[in-house]
Amino acid sequence: AGAHSLVRATQWLGEGGEGEGDLEARVWRFQTKYYRAETEVRVLDGPGGLDGLDASAAEVVPEAPQALVCVVSIDREESYDQLRSALEATVLKEANAEWFDRVEVRILVANGASASKSLGRVEEAEEEGEGEHWLCRCHEWCRDNLFEYVECCTEDEEQDARLRLFEDPQGVSRVIEALHCHRWPQSDMAPPPLAQATGATEATATEEAEEEGTREREEAEMEGFENLLAKLAGARGAAEGLSDEQRRQHAEKMLFSIMNELGLEEEEEEDKN
Repeated sequence: AGAHSLVRATQWLGEGGEGEGDLEARVWRFQTKYYRAETEVRVLDGPGGLDGLDASAAEVVPEAPQALVCVVSIDREESYDQLRSALEATVLKEANAEWFDRVEVRILVANGASASKSLGRVEEAEEEGEGEHWLCRCHEWCRDNLFEYVECCTEDEEQDARLRLFEDPQGVSRVIEALHCHRWPQSDMAPPPLAQATGATEATATEEAEEEGTREREEAEMEGFENLLAKLAGARGAAEGLSDEQRRQHAEKMLFSIMNELGLEEEEEEDKN
């Protein structure tokens, strides 16, 4: 039931038929801003859904799935115990190690979470001396077997959107995000929208023009500064041998010249007006 509710919540399912027994298959077509892809979602409901994989997973499902999303109820410890036992008796057996290693995306979803029912809350309770909670064991098992632990609430969309764990967003959107981040086989890269490409080209041209203008202004300012230094050096040499009155007049003339170079004279005129 949990797996079906997660599939419904994500609106993954397109047109498709049912497989034999407990194995259901649907086509999932999706598009991100980077690529388009199509894959098949298979739901194995309950521990019995893994029956037949106990000998060799490769014999029953020759191609290992790209992603394995397991769902437990956050209200029922037995749902985790049943799932763990089923996985350890099948795909996690040493005989299936090579097959399982090819499963690149592994997610365990604890469904039915809320602010008061979450791994973060029970860890706080543990620190307060309330004893170990099964969610902590579940989280540790996920780390050991390279599963991402995600909490969601498929029955309440608003509550699902508010879920956080260790400050990271949770919920159905996190499951979809993790699946979208995977590079699915035979996916087609999405071409950039024409408007975005045109806008990017125009923005690039504008930035280049602004950079060119800035360079020209900086070069002109540097040239003016170098001219000013040269003028000061020349004035110092010309003042040698002059009388005190002549040096004063020469210095005054140079001062006005420097003010004009720096644009200070124009600012004074504007202040007076």
